[in-house]
Amino acid sequence: MRRFLQISGIVLLVFLGLVVGFFMYVKSVSTLQAPDLQDKGLMSLKAEHRSHTDRRLGESFLVLNPDGNWEMYLEGNAFRRGVVHGKLAEDLLYVQEKHFIDQIRELVPNESYLRFLKYLVGFFNRNMSKHVINEYQQEIYGVAMHMPDTFDFVSQKYDRAMNYHAAHDIGHALQNLALVGCTSFATEDEDGQLVVGRNFDFYVGDGFAENKIVALVKPDSGYAFLSVTWPGMIGVVSGMNQAGLTITLNAAPSEVPTSSATPISILAREILQYAATIDEALAIAKKRQTFVSESLLIASARDDAAAIIEKTPHEAHLFRPETFPLVCSNHFQSDALRDTELNQTWKETSDSPYRYKLMHSLLDTASLHAEDLAEVLRHKGGVGGESLGLGNPMAINQLIAHHGVIFKPSAGMAWVSSSPWQMGAFTAYDLNAIFGEIAPQPGVSMSVDSLRIAPHPWVHTPAMQDFERFRSWATFMQQILRKRELLEDEQTLDDYIALNPDYYLGYALVGEYWLQRGEPQKARTYLEKALRKPLPYASVKRDLNDLLDQAQR
Repeated sequence: MRRFLQISGIVLLVFLGLVVGFFMYVKSVSTLQAPDLQDKGLMSLKAEHRSHTDRRLGESFLVLNPDGNWEMYLEGNAFRRGVVHGKLAEDLLYVQEKHFIDQIRELVPNESYLRFLKYLVGFFNRNMSKHVINEYQQEIYGVAMHMPDTFDFVSQKYDRAMNYHAAHDIGHALQNLALVGCTSFATEDEDGQLVVGRNFDFYVGDGFAENKIVALVKPDSGYAFLSVTWPGMIGVVSGMNQAGLTITLNAAPSEVPTSSATPISILAREILQYAATIDEALAIAKKRQTFVSESLLIASARDDAAAIIEKTPHEAHLFRPETFPLVCSNHFQSDALRDTELNQTWKETSDSPYRYKLMHSLLDTASLHAEDLAEVLRHKGGVGGESLGLGNPMAINQLIAHHGVIFKPSAGMAWVSSSPWQMGAFTAYDLNAIFGEIAPQPGVSMSVDSLRIAPHPWVHTPAMQDFERFRSWATFMQQILRKRELLEDEQTLDDYIALNPDYYLGYALVGEYWLQRGEPQKARTYLEKALRKPLPYASVKRDLNDLLDQAQR
């Protein structure tokens, strides 16, 4: 499917990573060896489900908060944390894995390619256990034993769980195309205190984000921490620990690896659990070989500073500018990596430099309380008020984010968004209170209601409804084009484009449709209009021009 036919910033590397994680197919080529377990008797524990939204097991619990996010509190050693996670969220593990599998079947219906991926995955992941420390092997294993039997035809549970943690990384390995279009920043608020914000633009269908989890974890070693995650995921993509260190991940251009290594989310988890300063985070990053390249934005209350660790599979370099704001999109900025051919090519062909410039412009004009930072993360337009069309990957808010977060490290405060995307309410958490002398109690709110950021009014407007209609229609049109089918009502095409008139995608879809129908003059009209709209990638422009050439011929 052509790249410009994706809805908004749906990222191919993520999907392909999920394909790899899923399609060990029928039976995996090699089975990962189970770790040495601390206490196998933990498997006999029983969770108490007081209701669908209130689950408890000893000191741990899983509850649904009023804003629609799950809050999971875990304590103890690695295997215990994994087992309790699995027992509390057993039904959610099924739902989450089904979303993975359904999306993969949607993306890659070709059975021959899926069989090919089976062997490729077996090769890549044959040594993955050697690159994941025993503590996290045990935690993943504890969760995996509660994954559904329904999907055992894919591969054994532990193999599946481990591979899902490497989904993002292996996507790089297969195809270094569109990176996850996340944007993050660190700056000072109006009181001169360090603040961090990020959007995690990870989209695997709408269902994937239905069960977001705010994990509050008090391990038996290292620092207690908050992580925004999903059922079955013990790795970290956005988090802050009790020492006031934060970490967020941004994908970066990468060479194709030849074998497995440490998944980037597992490296981020190790940093969050065991580092309190930027130097400590860098030391951990240097110890680990990773699949791919990544930018890790680190902020530290102890340092009262922020920096970006630019991690390649074998190196780690620090980018630490003298002044704020520090903005991280998806290209490298350090002296060691910014001038590499791969990085320069990516900057020339992607939307990363545009979002970098856009974020700087927003931070220059915004006041910087938590509510104002939420408005920055929710911004749907372009530089200088340019209209990009809703869902454009060039925007800070692509309307696909799994979550948005705001951190204030020195105060131990975190704000986590709720659906839809980062437009829902931001729930506030005080880590100093949560991880204080008195452990959190199920049924007692862990959030700070007085600091909650209300949902954006846009979610209740006709414009939101129009965008939802446009998204559904775009998905339908992609299916029509893939199957080369005819529409029953061609008269409504312009009506759907009018729902999101500044976005190139609607014109591109209709242009290709008319080209398939043998109507090159009609196709040319729409393709020329698409080319006049803001285009996020050089490949989109190239694909549109290829179609236009066909129409002109």
